[in-house]
Amino acid sequence: MQDQIYEFSLIFTVTLLSTFKGTSGLTIYQSPSVTGREGDTVILNCTLSVVGLGPVRWYKGDNQQQLMYSQLTSDKPDPRVMIAVQDNATRNIDHSIRFTNITWDDAGMYYCVKFKSDKVNVSAAGNGTQLYVTRQPFHPVVFGPSGQVLIDTNVTLSCNSAGFSPPNITVTWWQNNREIQGSKSEVNFSDKNNTYQVQSNITVQAKIDSPVICRINHTALGQPIESNYTIINIVKRKFYVLFWYYK
Repeated sequence: MQDQIYEFSLIFTVTLLSTFKGTSGLTIYQSPSVTGREGDTVILNCTLSVVGLGPVRWYKGDNQQQLMYSQLTSDKPDPRVMIAVQDNATRNIDHSIRFTNITWDDAGMYYCVKFKSDKVNVSAAGNGTQLYVTRQPFHPVVFGPSGQVLIDTNVTLSCNSAGFSPPNITVTWWQNNREIQGSKSEVNFSDKNNTYQVQSNITVQAKIDSPVICRINHTALGQPIESNYTIINIVKRKFYVLFWYYK
């Protein structure tokens, strides 16, 4: 698979970077998040406000758990990571890294850390960049009422999907080629496999032979996926006519 490079444009870099100011007055700018597919190459931005003595290192996770990149040749970082900017006017303040051949296990938070000249004590650290590795959502499953339903009465349907990343997902409902408004969706994180799950609810009127469609769109999908749901056991209204005999 040919590597694809995902990097923020200058506009997004300026407007969306998270910052952290160290005790030395140094500020570190990092992009809040980056998204890529397995096997891709991504760019994680890190820009210093001023030039200072001491090396820059990148870590995955809090408390400097996993070293990913270092300016020091004596360190042993991840061989897939290298400095993104080689030779230009900003090389002393731009410490963005190029991360190649990313895998699902690489998803997580990455921190750009500037050390003091002693190479041990931290001068400043960025707020972190969340790396999302995309995964497609499972095919949606729709649930509805299990018992009999009176025709033209309101019923609530629920559409569920899981296994996707990043968390941004769009769920829409359709009936008779028209989008139904008023749905409510909730996305939650799953600790079991570091993915996300979504549940969307909609209230519709029970109609005979009028299926409802739950449609899902996500950045990992080439095209939306959907499931049809037909409300069964719809009961028509009964009308009783009373005859009175008067003598």
